[in-house]
Amino acid sequence: MPTYQMRALECPLCGTTSERSVAVSIDAGRSQKTRQEIMQGRFQRFECNYCGHSYVADGPLIYIDFQNKHWVGVFPRQWEMSWWQWEHEPGAAFSSSMLETSPPVVRSWAPGFTIRAVFGLAALREKLLCCDAGIDDRALEVVKLDLLRSSPHTLFSLDGRPRLVDATADELVFHLVTSLDEWPQISDEPQRVPARVRIARQRLDEMTGSAWQPALSALSQGAYVDIGRLMICDDQPRASETLATAE
Repeated sequence: MPTYQMRALECPLCGTTSERSVAVSIDAGRSQKTRQEIMQGRFQRFECNYCGHSYVADGPLIYIDFQNKHWVGVFPRQWEMSWWQWEHEPGAAFSSSMLETSPPVVRSWAPGFTIRAVFGLAALREKLLCCDAGIDDRALEVVKLDLLRSSPHTLFSLDGRPRLVDATADELVFHLVTSLDEWPQISDEPQRVPARVRIARQRLDEMTGSAWQPALSALSQGAYVDIGRLMICDDQPRASETLATAE
């Protein structure tokens, strides 16, 4: 079962603060219901007592899967703008919990773990989907770069970042946000349209070729394996400590 703490969460819409019980650690082997809620987008979704706005508490927390050997630090989505301040924390927690202060039987479980840092529950869902589908998340991020480069009207920004939403033996399905700024407009407001793009799964194998090695190497330098690593500069200000994120 998850380990919970009471935290003061601020509504992103009206600013009202409420005390909520939120998870600080999740053991996937003992929390299949929680894992299902994460995959369905229902985990830790709250409604503001004042304005009724729906929001999610997206960390910080640790997600552990001993069977698949995954150790994931989940941080609030706003903190991604200073990802370099946080990506070392999952590894530090792993070392402390699994190596430094643990009995020999626990230390024997440590080899082979994949350690990741993600920002927001949508990013966690994507890592879990990769786990279920047997996808190397490093190659997946290179595929995303190629999609941003080659897809017409795609927003080359964090907001337009492709997100894997389904995977089969033959294809990968991504959610994209496209810009129609180059199309005839019926108003002066820029339009953004959600779209789904399907590509052959074999593209993952192509991403390990020599042409993509520089990108693959750049995305694999730490626990934060995401194209945001290449898109967010390290001169960004420290993100807000707000724990609640509108979704």
